[in-house]
Amino acid sequence: MITMKLKVFCMSIVVLLLTFQLILLAACREVDLNDDGEVDILDVAIAASSFGSSPGHPRWNPIADVNEDNAVNILDLFLIARNFT
Repeated sequence: MITMKLKVFCMSIVVLLLTFQLILLAACREVDLNDDGEVDILDVAIAASSFGSSPGHPRWNPIADVNEDNAVNILDLFLIARNFT
């Protein structure tokens, strides 16, 4: 009984993670932040300089908000890093 519940729980987590990834893919724009044709450390640097910011913050850069959730956070860096060349 516990094993079955554990399997169902694990499957639920997998479905949740896959759904989350699809939401991120659908909700994000291009991750080449400086439009140089490559996703590289320069793009990470742009996001890093705005990390932890939101609209109205002195470091806010809407270009760094890849998933357009009005915050530059780990999700934005993850999306950039995933496409790193």
